[in-house]
Amino acid sequence: GIPKWTNETFRIFEIDPTENMETVMTEGFNAYTPESRSIINEAVQRAIDYVKPYDLFLEIITKKGNHRWVHTTGKAYQEDGKTKRIGGLIQDITELKKAEKEREKLQSQLQQAQKMETIGTLAGGIAHDFNNILTTVLGYSELLSRRLPDGDPKRRMARDIYHAGERAVGLTRQLLTFSRKQVVEFKIEIGRAHV
Repeated sequence: GIPKWTNETFRIFEIDPTENMETVMTEGFNAYTPESRSIINEAVQRAIDYVKPYDLFLEIITKKGNHRWVHTTGKAYQEDGKTKRIGGLIQDITELKKAEKEREKLQSQLQQAQKMETIGTLAGGIAHDFNNILTTVLGYSELLSRRLPDGDPKRRMARDIYHAGERAVGLTRQLLTFSRKQVVEFKIEIGRAHV
């Protein structure tokens, strides 16, 4: 019936060790967040009633208002079939939780980066294949427009094909920029297209 805390427990909860123990116990219990409070309350009651040990990770808000995570374990000790006391340990795992959250954040960022790298590789492959097609389209449309007489309507169509191909080059550049590849420059010579 007499609660005892270690100096470390007082430090974790940021409670003055010179305070009355009844007040300390109330403040300690109230330090748990509502969700954690119901978990620890249920665990302690099970330990008292059924001698079931507990091993919990809980969140507290210290007397000074600091948020902390604690790992607490405990078990009941019986005499003559009745629980006489509960003993346990409590450990401040706030830094461990922060590191775990940071690791999860970095893992998420890594997965996102890997997805983007995969998409970039795919975009680069598409752009490369598209460049091969555009080389043919631009080359033949240029060659065709040069071979047709000035007044021939087919020459205008060939020039339209060429201009559409130039717009497609712009899209290819965007894909290559996205995939972090080098931008392709097209140079058209008579009868031949070069990348």
